[in-house]
Amino acid sequence: MAPDEEYFESRQLVGGWVQLRISGANVYLEAAVAEPGFTIDVEHNGPENVEVEFKGESHDSKLHARVKDGKLDIKIEEDSEDD
Repeated sequence: MAPDEEYFESRQLVGGWVQLRISGANVYLEAAVAEPGFTIDVEHNGPENVEVEFKGESHDSKLHARVKDGKLDIKIEEDSEDD
């Protein structure tokens, strides 16, 4: 892949889905849609990192994405109060 090639990645979380656009060493929030009963909180929308949280009554989903060493690094946290 060329260093400046753009591509898209999507991830489904319990609280919604996120689409990212990756361009070289940058990552951008392209779209985010919450599942019914969840709200969206966008902490960062690029270009260094993207952080999106879906908040529900008894569950929170969080996605953090960045480009590290030329590769997309995505971390997803799913926290439920039903422990």
